[in-house]
Amino acid sequence: MKYIRIILVLLLLCNGLWLFRWEKGPETDFSEMKYDRIAKQSWIVVYDVATGRHEKPLFPEPLINSIKSKIPNEYLSDHLLELREVTDQYRLEINEKQKILDQYQETMRLFHENAEKIRYDEAIKYDDSWKWFPHDLEGACWVVDHPYFTQAFTEKQISEVKIWCETNDEIQEAKIELEKYQKELDMYEREIAEAILAEEAWKKRNQITNVSIGTLAVSVLLVILSFIRFKKTEK
Repeated sequence: MKYIRIILVLLLLCNGLWLFRWEKGPETDFSEMKYDRIAKQSWIVVYDVATGRHEKPLFPEPLINSIKSKIPNEYLSDHLLELREVTDQYRLEINEKQKILDQYQETMRLFHENAEKIRYDEAIKYDDSWKWFPHDLEGACWVVDHPYFTQAFTEKQISEVKIWCETNDEIQEAKIELEKYQKELDMYEREIAEAILAEEAWKKRNQITNVSIGTLAVSVLLVILSFIRFKKTEK
């Protein structure tokens, strides 16, 4: 009787574990969602004509970002390290060039204010195109070579304005390159982070499945042993 109770408990546990484990989610013609209650993990099942059926674990953005920020050394490929080095170099370059902008910021501000004051001056009406430069600080760079806008400044000040304008252009170009490489780096780090999380998710899923199978196997074994014992008792 004792064995029968144990067998019943194990069988109920095994069936209950399997029935309770999976919760079905939204479905489409090509995919379905499901949730592993025990592992607390969401999965998507994709049906593809070319590759067939395959499953993929899903992860929240905060979790992915946390892994991205601390990728283990064994996952640090040469390409990843190269991308990090390039983005660091561009950030350093931008910071250094920003110091140059700060150095000549006051001269540029004065030049910009002067350009705005004389934008619609009668003396430049003969060349109407000059007054259409943008109103921001960078816009004043458009007229740095126009004698009417520079006549109130010394050669040293004009040189500083030109340095500011050239450096600002270089910063904008560096920011474009940084954005390009940063985007590639983010995508690559995300792939690695998702691969790490997926490996852990599959490992946990398989462990739970193995426990379920093991419990079922033990239950079946106990059923066989109980049956043998019962037969011996009959004799």
